[in-house]
Amino acid sequence: MFKHENQGWLTNFVCILQKMGDCRSTDRERQRQLVEEATRPIVQVTSHPVQDAALERAKATFCSDNLSVYLNGGVECLERRKQLIDILSKQPWGDKKNRYFLSREEEHVAGLRGAVGIWKMMKEHNLSIQDAAEMRQLLFLPGGFELHIGMFIPTILSQGTREQQDQWMPLCMDLRLIGTYAQTELGHGTFLRGLETVAVYDPETRSFIIHSPTLTATKWWPGGLGRTCTHAILMARLITKGKDYGPHAFVVQLRDLETHNALPGVEVGDIGPKMGYHGVDNGFLRFDHVKVPRDAMLMRYSSITEDGTYVPPPPRNSKASYGTMVYVRATIVRDAGDFLGRAATIAVRYTAIRRQSSPDASRRELQILDYENVYETLMPIVAASFALRFMGKNIMSMYNAFVKAKENDDFSTLPELHALSSGLKAFCTDAASFGIEECRRTCGGQGYSVLSGLPTIYTSYVQNVTWEGDNNVMYLQMARYLMKMKAGVTKEKTMSMYSKQHVIRPSQARVPADWTQTDNIAQALKNACAHAAQICISRISPHAQAQPVFEGDLWNSSTMDLINLAKSHCRLVTYMAFLEEISHACSDRAVQQESIHVLRELCSLFGLVCLKESGAALLECGHITGDQHAMIRHQFKVGCRSLRKNAIALVDSFGYEDYILNSAIGRKDGNVYETLLETAKRSPFNATEQGPGWNPVKMRSALRQSALRSVFSLIRMMAKSIDHFQHELANIRMGRATPGMLDHLKVDAYGEKLPMKAVGTVSVKSPQLLAVTVFDSGLVDSVASCIASSPLELNPRVDGQEILVPIPSPTHETLEAMKKLCKGEAENAKVSIRQARKQAMSACGKEITCKDTKFSIEKQIQKLTDDFVIQVEDLLKRKQGDIESHNS
Repeated sequence: MFKHENQGWLTNFVCILQKMGDCRSTDRERQRQLVEEATRPIVQVTSHPVQDAALERAKATFCSDNLSVYLNGGVECLERRKQLIDILSKQPWGDKKNRYFLSREEEHVAGLRGAVGIWKMMKEHNLSIQDAAEMRQLLFLPGGFELHIGMFIPTILSQGTREQQDQWMPLCMDLRLIGTYAQTELGHGTFLRGLETVAVYDPETRSFIIHSPTLTATKWWPGGLGRTCTHAILMARLITKGKDYGPHAFVVQLRDLETHNALPGVEVGDIGPKMGYHGVDNGFLRFDHVKVPRDAMLMRYSSITEDGTYVPPPPRNSKASYGTMVYVRATIVRDAGDFLGRAATIAVRYTAIRRQSSPDASRRELQILDYENVYETLMPIVAASFALRFMGKNIMSMYNAFVKAKENDDFSTLPELHALSSGLKAFCTDAASFGIEECRRTCGGQGYSVLSGLPTIYTSYVQNVTWEGDNNVMYLQMARYLMKMKAGVTKEKTMSMYSKQHVIRPSQARVPADWTQTDNIAQALKNACAHAAQICISRISPHAQAQPVFEGDLWNSSTMDLINLAKSHCRLVTYMAFLEEISHACSDRAVQQESIHVLRELCSLFGLVCLKESGAALLECGHITGDQHAMIRHQFKVGCRSLRKNAIALVDSFGYEDYILNSAIGRKDGNVYETLLETAKRSPFNATEQGPGWNPVKMRSALRQSALRSVFSLIRMMAKSIDHFQHELANIRMGRATPGMLDHLKVDAYGEKLPMKAVGTVSVKSPQLLAVTVFDSGLVDSVASCIASSPLELNPRVDGQEILVPIPSPTHETLEAMKKLCKGEAENAKVSIRQARKQAMSACGKEITCKDTKFSIEKQIQKLTDDFVIQVEDLLKRKQGDIESHNS
């Protein structure tokens, strides 16, 4: 019977649950419909970013794939890049998904794993050097191997003898040693002659003594020096037979190849965190009389004999040691367009799908890229990306031509190449750094997020404006060469505007469209150079007929004009390189006419940007008028507006796969918002619901401490209540006069109830007599009446302003009154304790959001309250016991 009834009850219970579930389901459906109806106007005007990206590509007037093939060296190169990306993405160290969540130490280790991984793959899969270099660019994870590959090996190849190359190169290629390039010091960087590290030759031991004689001689900044490298190309002042021959290159071992510990006399370490390039362990280095063999000096061009005789390089290649420097600067110029192109791709793709503001609620918001301020910011950057790419390609061709000529001891082109690579290094890195930051800003808040990829591109790239020559110094090196050309000090005169016969004539441009003609732009830029050169010549010449000076006060006080000259020259050279590349493209039958046309538009826009930047000089020299300057500005706007429709296609033509950019907002398919959310969810901060700070010694402890402050305050308040209660009980004495006996009485005075202490002084005349001296004679009667009407059954008598209060032996009624008084004081104490509890609970509710913690703290507060109430009751019982014993 029971079993049957129990089954019926269970069935009924299940039915109830089902009905409750049905009600909840119905309620959810009702709410869904309510929200759907309310949000329909919002959804109707919302566009999907993937659709926006597709529509943008449909606007293009040329085939981005066709231009991409040309820019990237052919279909084979693009296909090979995709193959390499596929290989990289399958390696644990090649996975970029969590790249932005790495700590500095993790990024450093990841960079080493990537470099070693690529090196091993190159050996095991017979990959070419070009493939390995391409993979490093694709991985984009700088680490401790950067200068081993970028400067240590190239320096040995360019400045080492055949024997030295045979000695060092196998070790380099097998990674049995890792090298860096140690030139910059704490006290000196670009000024090589000022380096303080010395290499003093000792003919007795046929060795050099490497030493850091001053604190500022400490090598500072070399990449990989901190904890990775074992060797360094050390730039130190060669001193032999008491003569200083200036900086020379030495191969110096720094660490033990087995233990990796620093060798005796070598102090080496990491310089700490930087703005970017976190995976690279830039380091410091000091020497304390370290001996290295004579052949540690790279002796391809200059050498030292066993007896210490210095053999200088032949006059024709006295600057041959500049070869490595020129190569590095040329690669910096080459890479500038690549990094700027990455940033431009991200910014254009994001602003093309990001919408903001609408004329009215029924229309879709506008794409950010359609705002004039945005496309007039980004389209010139896209044009500059192309220009820098072509300039990089051009200067690498010049360098390669120099390398071939060098093999025949022909160094004739080195001075111009050195000057050009110096100025362009500054010009291109300035343009790229500024452009990358502008791209980041254009993307608004998402540009500040590391997930966009833009902060990493910027902080990893911006160091280029300083390393391998501060940009201002690089501009001045170019300006020095140009001034010598202008003054006839050097024979080279590759640009006619530096001849004394050059005449600046007014421009023949009549309408804005005339400023799209290449001849007009080129002539204007040449005139800007000529004008800047004339200003500089006049400033660095002591007087009109004197030869210019290239050192000292005149030079140092003219550096702003000299830098402006170098910038003007770089604008012209870069524009001419753009024109030259278009000429090459025109001769390539695979390049479609539509692609040629858009390249010409880009070149025109880049030229107009250069003219705007040269506007003051062109007005000053009389080449253009104010009206013509206005035409340039007008045509600039026309050019930006015309290229707007091709924005997405133009950056697509760079050929950057999503793997390369690693940007949540720069995805090619436009699926930005979903990617942002999914990437954010992978953050280590989201690994647990509580987050990394929520544990007993961190956040939880801090919150508990905050709550415990309320508990400690509660304890103090309750303790005060107990003290006050004990004090009141002590004043209730049986048959003995005490001043506190009257403290609890309230006197009617001045329209309110005042404590006895506020209206008079209570003193003890004798064990059985109290005296109250009233401050105000007008209150004597009120005080006496208050005492007489108290439960203590006292009979005061007035004596002037003093009231005498005899304390009789307590009667039964008096003792009962005392017990009642004690009970009243006990209730007052409990009220005070509960009030403290209420305040503590309120503070806990405001400060603690976690339910479990809040419950725990509230439980503690309640326990404390109960304990103090029990203490009050115990004190009351003891006092009432004393009163009853007196009564008996």
